[in-house]
Formats: sequence, C-alpha cells, structure tokens
Amino acid sequence: MTGRDADPASNSNIDGKLGFSFSAVAGGCVQDNVTGLMWEVKTADGGLRDWHKTYTNYSAAYNPNNQYGAATDASGYVTAVNATSLCGHNDWRLPSADELQSIVDYGVAYPGPTIDASWFPNTQGGWFWSASSYVGSSGNAWGVDFSNGGVYSHDRDHPDAVRLVRAGQ
Repeated sequence: MTGRDADPASNSNIDGKLGFSFSAVAGGCVQDNVTGLMWEVKTADGGLRDWHKTYTNYSAAYNPNNQYGAATDASGYVTAVNATSLCGHNDWRLPSADELQSIVDYGVAYPGPTIDASWFPNTQGGWFWSASSYVGSSGNAWGVDFSNGGVYSHDRDHPDAVRLVRAGQ
C-alpha cells in the first residue's frame, strides 16, 4: 500500500506527519485536508473544551439513568459546544469510529497519545467516544483508545474523553 507518505518528494511534515495533511482553523480547530473533516482541538484552560473532561455516552435508545442530554453526557457536550459556534460553526457532532480512527497516528508508541500532537495538543492517551453503536449491546458504543490506536466496544456508562468533528469546508 502506498499513500501520501510513500513519495518523499511530495510529503512534507509541515502539514502533519506521515500521510496526514492538516490546516489550522481560527478559533481552535484543525481541518483534515485528506478526509475533509474539521476537528475540535482540546484546550488546557479548565473550560468547556478542556482535555481532562470526560463524559458518558448515552443515546436515545439507551438512557437508563436519564442522563442523555445532560452536561455530563457526550450529547450534552455536543449541545454546549454548538451553542458557542466553535470556529464559526454549530453543526459539531460525535465522530464515527472510522472518522476518529482516521486521525490515529500508528507511528506513535504506547502509551501515546497516538495522534500528531503538533496539530492536536492537549490530547490524552486514552479512550475517546464515537457515535458508532455496538450492535451486540445497546449499553455499549465503539471508542478509540489513543494510547494504542485500538478500536473497542465500551460501556456507555463509563466517562471518557470526547473530540468533536464536523464536515469540513
């Protein structure tokens, strides 16, 4: 398999390592020039988008504790970020597992974080929720572990990190 990184003459680390290509977006976001997706960048200021904050991942179909939409749930976080018009947009959402995995840098060794920290600073090497449901159990959803790049089914009741995405420009 060959990708952008296969030809040293056409690959530059200026816009990201390996086969990645990113651009900064004013307001705290990164545009993935390969997939066209725009990603939230985490902060380290204790505010809404602080990298230490974690959330459950309930859904309309699985909401045993009536937390779907709460500030402590990923759905509530999406609502709160959209209310701020992050980077001029209010259509942020949880990424699918495949979308989230598209920013994993498998060239970074455990314990990570397995991501280009130049473009995604303040990223923990741990679980990030996706919007992808696990078919085997409504109480689980898929997540990506940024300590090793793995994609796993996880209990929705467990608080984990969230990184939002939107269709790019």
